[in-house]
Amino acid sequence: MLTREQLRSSGVTDAAIKANVRAGRWQRLWPGIYATFTGTLPRNGRLWAVVLRAGVGAVLSHETAAELCGLTDRPAPAVHVSVPHQRRPPRTPGIVVHRTNTLELARHPSRLPPQTRVEHTVIDLTQTSRTLEDAMSWIARAIGARLTTVPRLAEVLRQRPRVRWRTELTATLDDVVVGCHSLIELDYPRNVERAHGLPVADRQASVIVSGFAGRSGVVIRIDVRYGLPHRRGARRTDRPPRPPALSRHAAGQRGCGGRTVAAALRTR
Repeated sequence: MLTREQLRSSGVTDAAIKANVRAGRWQRLWPGIYATFTGTLPRNGRLWAVVLRAGVGAVLSHETAAELCGLTDRPAPAVHVSVPHQRRPPRTPGIVVHRTNTLELARHPSRLPPQTRVEHTVIDLTQTSRTLEDAMSWIARAIGARLTTVPRLAEVLRQRPRVRWRTELTATLDDVVVGCHSLIELDYPRNVERAHGLPVADRQASVIVSGFAGRSGVVIRIDVRYGLPHRRGARRTDRPPRPPALSRHAAGQRGCGGRTVAAALRTR
């Protein structure tokens, strides 16, 4: 992937560029952006082309950076790229441009194509999420995959003057530190403990349930399978069996809201 300016600096004339494109040896992707080969454009080639199209200082970000670092295995339909705030690249179908003042901090020092650091990618995705739960899931996914750490994410939050859900995301990081490793586990302290004034539980406690007393005589078992979305096209029988009804000793049924769980805990 080369720009017209790069080709000129290498001694290729405009006439030669036109001749190669006309003969089908090269492909003109956008004005001034060329693929110097024939055939189908590979994914990596398209990403490089988008960076060149976005211009000086551009880096891949958001869902596209998440794809490159392994945070997701589903390429987004559009390619996301971030540029310095003062720049306004031309609008191009299939490209989503984000303008930011923190690009120098966010740029990864060595990965190619140019992309944002994992920590900045995660926080960027929390800011474009439709719901708080979606934002929390990006944090849980990144920590669970060991792509980054809580201190690094907390530092990025601190660096940014404006963050949507700052208080909630900071609480999410605190919950991860004490043992909440998935979205459904993060949901428990937020919608049960804090929402209903219950004492903080011991996270990830390794216990033998029969005869376990603990501080309150209650064991909360959270099955992370119930926090996973149902796979498209999968049969209903692929889901785990429904757990037993909520009792005074166990709370785990899918569909039990925070009030139901809290009410059961208050009876102990």
